[in-house]
Amino acid sequence: MFVIGLVGLKFRNISIMLVVLYSFYIYFMDYREILTSFFCGTLLGVAGVSLLAVLGLLPMHDNIKGFLVFGFRNPNTLGFYMIMLIMEYILLKWDRPNKIMWFVYGAISFFEAFIIKDSTAFVMSIVFLLLFLIFRFKPIILANKSIRIFLTLLPVILTVISLYLASTFGQSVRTLKWNVLLTNRSYIWNYYFQNYPPQIFPQKIEVVTNWIVNTPGNGAFDGAYIYFLIYNGYFFAGIFIALLCYFIWNCFKHARYDVLIMTITVIVSGFTENIMFSSYQSPVILMAVAALGGILTTTKEEV
Repeated sequence: MFVIGLVGLKFRNISIMLVVLYSFYIYFMDYREILTSFFCGTLLGVAGVSLLAVLGLLPMHDNIKGFLVFGFRNPNTLGFYMIMLIMEYILLKWDRPNKIMWFVYGAISFFEAFIIKDSTAFVMSIVFLLLFLIFRFKPIILANKSIRIFLTLLPVILTVISLYLASTFGQSVRTLKWNVLLTNRSYIWNYYFQNYPPQIFPQKIEVVTNWIVNTPGNGAFDGAYIYFLIYNGYFFAGIFIALLCYFIWNCFKHARYDVLIMTITVIVSGFTENIMFSSYQSPVILMAVAALGGILTTTKEEV
């Protein structure tokens, strides 16, 4: 991590340096302390920003499509925070589930699907619920070696698929259909892939937004795997993808299925959203790094 920090410092890559900084800190915490910290911090942040929006100090709607954003830049950000909050709460109450918890879960899913219309967050809520039911009541499924290998390699699989779609957009009808399904993401991925091919180390990318010429999507570039690879290069992308795979394998090894279902849910969301690799928005990448220190093998007294 020290070497990664030095390379990040050389390229002035703030996002990488934050991951290193926070990882050193949570290295001395167990996974429940990490989840509790993220839950409390995110809850306070969302409540504070939403309150400012209600008071009229921050915008209530976005200025493009008029979606409810409650003070955030776009509804996807709010949607991600809300689903992360309820997932973290469910994990903290893993051994003591209650009906109110699931009522709130259903209300949040409805809010994301029909009020703010965040399809990614709604899909996350469905994936998390399915995984919860399987891992909680049908753990024998996890004895299947093929399933374990597939889930362990899921970050690699999604990275390969992202690269394939970015490099083959427009070459067949199938890729055009994928682009429609992914709400024009394949087209944007292809633009960056062609104009800024992935390098070994981070590269500077210029986003042009003026009345003469505009970057596709006006700078919007969603999709954590292809985004991280193009912006940060093969060196960092390879390390963090490997760490995610190692973390999933450790969850299986130590039977931390509660952490595993949240991790898989966030990893799936990374196919279309960028927040997965953000050290202050999602605990997954930090926990993947801290797993090197054994955060899944010890549980301190609950807070």
